[in-house]
Amino acid sequence: MDDREADLARLRPLNPYGASKQQFDLHAQRVGWLPRIVGLKYFNVFGPNEDHKGEMRSLVNKATRQIQDTGSVRLFKSARPDYRDGSR
Repeated sequence: MDDREADLARLRPLNPYGASKQQFDLHAQRVGWLPRIVGLKYFNVFGPNEDHKGEMRSLVNKATRQIQDTGSVRLFKSARPDYRDGSR
């Protein structure tokens, strides 16, 4: 992914969220804001029908399923033995 200012118009977002972010970027480019602003593009947005994403689905989707299955949610389970659960 390359989002240099000169390449903004050639980008083709894959979903409405990405398209809305690009539209703002293009507007900011037109009015000269780009040198003075920072845009955040979140990569894991919650929405319906996320199950096909597997482990890449949103935390909200994962937690909802976990609560339905177990009655509670367990957050921040470390995948590495050198990091305690919930730590960095």
